[in-house]
Amino acid sequence: TNDLQLEVRDDFGIVVPWSAPPLGAASRSLKTISQEWSADGNTLSLVMAGLGGSTYELPLRGAAALARASGAELVDHGGDQKLLRIRVQPADGQYHQVSSQLVFAGAAAARRDPPPREASSRGSLISPLVHPVHAVH
Repeated sequence: TNDLQLEVRDDFGIVVPWSAPPLGAASRSLKTISQEWSADGNTLSLVMAGLGGSTYELPLRGAAALARASGAELVDHGGDQKLLRIRVQPADGQYHQVSSQLVFAGAAAARRDPPPREASSRGSLISPLVHPVHAVH
């Protein structure tokens, strides 16, 4: 028997709900354009694109140390249960980019190691969630 133990500390992730559009229809899903951590590892900058007039709710994993968000609304459901609510304007049915920043604070943020530069451009902390979840209009 082989045993493998992995120690994970201050893990954080964003789940982007996604569903396939009906056959022949255009996607209405939120798209990730870019993500970048600050040098100290305490601020995450996101650029996403969504359909104008839509509101997207993204579940967050490991979000206890997440203190605030700008460019999006941080919805706290207590403890580690948080959502990032992104509203896309103007309400014209076209895709528009939305920029957001997530700021971490407290002891967990002070311990957070900045991601390696090469990993931040290749790896993604944003996970697609494949099930029928649609934008809230």
